[in-house]
Amino acid sequence: MRKKLTAGAPKRSTSDVEGTGQRPEPDVEEQKRIEREQERIRVELEEKVKDLQVEIACVIAREEEAQRLVEELAKQQAAER
Repeated sequence: MRKKLTAGAPKRSTSDVEGTGQRPEPDVEEQKRIEREQERIRVELEEKVKDLQVEIACVIAREEEAQRLVEELAKQQAAER
């Protein structure tokens, strides 16, 4: 019965407002909130990347210092023999 009644009716989009065929206006405040949240996440990720870059630089410096110490120790041991 329902199929017979709706057979000639235009298809209604799920995003229609009250069956008017118009899409609802996006909630401006919600969109702004989403944009602020995305910006906050982007900034946090950029800060995390910078922190990791600094950490990498520190690790490389420690590695280089350790390598120099090993070379000095090897030279001292070679000189003692």
